[in-house]
Amino acid sequence: MFISLIYAAMGKYDSAIENLKKLTEMYPSNVMVTYYLGAIYLEKGEIEKATEYFKKTVEQKPNFDIAYFNLGLISEIQSKYKEAEEYYNKALAANPQNLQAMERLAQLYFKNKEIDKAIEQYKKNKHTNSY
Repeated sequence: MFISLIYAAMGKYDSAIENLKKLTEMYPSNVMVTYYLGAIYLEKGEIEKATEYFKKTVEQKPNFDIAYFNLGLISEIQSKYKEAEEYYNKALAANPQNLQAMERLAQLYFKNKEIDKAIEQYKKNKHTNSY
């Protein structure tokens, strides 16, 4: 798996993906392989494939907060704000200390002019100076 991450860091996304797909055949229940496929597709800009693999990740491991977070980011990119909110809340349900999900959710509320919700969310995040 680490060879795939090195390929990705070098910008050799297709080699990384090819390697990870071989690993999924060998270890179909390895959630990290599935997650990294999603992450590399996201970095490559292939949103639909990234979404597919992040969804597979949370099917394999329903409390994988980072996969939910990434699904939230993708939803935001696609201007699907309600869906993004749902994914960020799932990330926080899986890990209430996910600072990135807290921050994005607050920013999403602010963007949608839900100021009271945004302030409430920022206050929940005691680790930032945002409130």
